[in-house]
Order: sequence, then C-alpha cells, then structure tokens
Amino acid sequence: LYTFAIYQKNNIQVNKTEMKAVVVDKWQKYTDLEVKEIDIPVIKGNELLIKIKRAGCNFFDILQVSGKYQYKPPFPFIPGAEFSGVVVKIGNDITKYKVGDEVFGQSSFGYQGTFSEYIALPEHLCLVKPPKLSHTMASAFSMVYATSWAALRIRAGLQYPPTEESINNPKKILILAAAGGCGSAAVSISKACGAFVIGTAGSDKKCQVVKEIGADHVNTLTYICKTIKKLFIDKFIHLFLTKVICR
Repeated sequence: LYTFAIYQKNNIQVNKTEMKAVVVDKWQKYTDLEVKEIDIPVIKGNELLIKIKRAGCNFFDILQVSGKYQYKPPFPFIPGAEFSGVVVKIGNDITKYKVGDEVFGQSSFGYQGTFSEYIALPEHLCLVKPPKLSHTMASAFSMVYATSWAALRIRAGLQYPPTEESINNPKKILILAAAGGCGSAAVSISKACGAFVIGTAGSDKKCQVVKEIGADHVNTLTYICKTIKKLFIDKFIHLFLTKVICR
C-alpha cells in the first residue's frame, strides 16, 4: 500500500485528560500544520474510544486543510479520515466490541478526524482488524480500497475471481495516478480480476512503484498523453480510471 501513514510511537506517554492532535484553526498549507495538546474526547453511549496506531493520509486531506475540498468543517477541526488502532474504552450501549479489540475504519462528516492519538467514533464506522493485516496496511484500506473496488467491480463490472473468458481475453484498463492511494489499490484489484493494467505516474521513481505493485505497462503521464489517441483508435483500452476532485 502506498498511501502515506502517520506513525504513533507505541511507548508515547499520554495523561488521562489530554492528547496530541493536528488542529486546524485556519486554512493553511499542509506543511504549516501544527500538533497541539487538546482534551481526549468523551465518548457517548454508542461510541468507542480508540487509541490510533496508524492514520492514512490522502490527497483530499491536503485539499481540506487548505480550504479547497468541497466539505469544509468548522474551525477548529482535526483532519484525517482513515485509521487503525485499539479500543481503550466503550460506551454503555456497545455490544460488538470490547476493550483491547484492534479495529480499523474511517471517520465521517461531523466526527473528529484521525490525525490524533485518540478518537471517539460510533461502532458502525469501525471494523475488526484481521490479525494478518498490520495497522499500517489497515489504515490505508477502508477509503482507498473501497473507492477503487466500487469503481472497478460495481461500475466497470470486473469479475472476481476472474472467469476463463476474462483470463483468455483480459480487459485492458488505463489507470491515471497509479502510484497514489486509490491508484495503487486499483492496480491491485484490477490484477486480481485478471485485467491487463496500464498505469501512469508523475516521475520515473513513481513508475517503478507502480511496476512493483503489478502493473503490466507503466509510463509517465506525459508519454501516455502523447500516445493515448492511438491507443483508443486501435481499441486497445476497454476501461479508463481517473479521479475527479470537486471543489
């Protein structure tokens, strides 16, 4: 997985009332973000208090802190959506989880973000983390993989497991920004479904990353743009995956 991850030290000392968190109180560049000490959230009856071990950082997070994303939380807010961590406290109405459970998932509108040591979330936004899935991998799964899975399996109709027909005559898919979170997930899912994957990336280093994920053909976006007309004329591309950011 090539979504970035924010690492929390396992031996970090936190008192009973405060935690460290990235707090946004004005629109700013992501390079200007600051970590502050704030109160640990108080959970409601239907919520879990989770100690975050890893938090995924995606492109929309960068847009959001600078005020360029369509959803603009009121100030101050904690950014971040994806996470993986451990349940440290449960509300009175919780029946599915217990203290000590490892969970992952994503925050949602109206809730605190994940760039913090602790987060309070309702149980429907959490999933039990499989033992074989590391916190790093789990923190980069719930949003980017769900997005790419929906696009490829539901919208584009790729089949898993691949059929004999799809193996003998694989769909050819062009994935832009294939080194990013959704892009790298899309490469993995497409290959699992038996597709022939063409990926683009912004540099030679990123192209190497896409090759390592499993893409069949990789090149920079500039090169692909110069040749894409010929690819379509020859009916070489069946599917085209890109991301649209609304503002």
